Amino acid sequence: MNQFLIILAALVVGAFLLTFIITVVIKKTPQARNYISVVLLLVVGYLSYEMYESIASEVRDESTVKARRAEVVARLKDIRTAQLAYRESVGSFAKSFDSLAYVLNNGKFTVIKVIGNPDDSSQVVKRETIVIPIKDSLQKMLKVPFDQLRFIPLSDGKAEFILDAGEIVKNGVKVQVFECRDSAPTKRETEQMNILKVGSMTDANIAGNWEK
Repeated sequence: MNQFLIILAALVVGAFLLTFIITVVIKKTPQARNYISVVLLLVVGYLSYEMYESIASEVRDESTVKARRAEVVARLKDIRTAQLAYRESVGSFAKSFDSLAYVLNNGKFTVIKVIGNPDDSSQVVKRETIVIPIKDSLQKMLKVPFDQLRFIPLSDGKAEFILDAGEIVKNGVKVQVFECRDSAPTKRETEQMNILKVGSMTDANIAGNWEK
């Protein structure tokens, strides 16, 4: 946008110069009219192109930022889903992606299957404990393999999310919490203090800040 303003200012200055040249220089030297007209046409054409390119660049950047943001949000949602599965198996949230991936690959869910109607006193109700590997049910819910969750989309595997977990006391009750945030936000997100994250280390909240 700054570049756009500079170009706009240049066009305004150019208009004043053009008026000056027409009213003073060309009247005194008519033979120079054709040469000056060509030069002015080239200058105006160049400045017009720069203005167009500045606006187009802003549009392209905005589109890129929106696309990246959508990818990051999708990955953070997957991380939240993975953390909930981890907590279901372990009882707490993962503090690292290594621990998260290990449990997702090797951990198990315990499911109690009820046979019969507990509300019918004439029936004999049986309960069976079923153990299900986490990866069998969870991997198909995620968009990437477990060991790829740590990587920020569109970073070519060079940037990772920042993950933390722990325990806080809320209203006298111990609560497991986690937080995962983007470690490579765009300049605009940093300036606007709008860095994407999910969860919180200070509150019992697993929502993403894009959901507010």
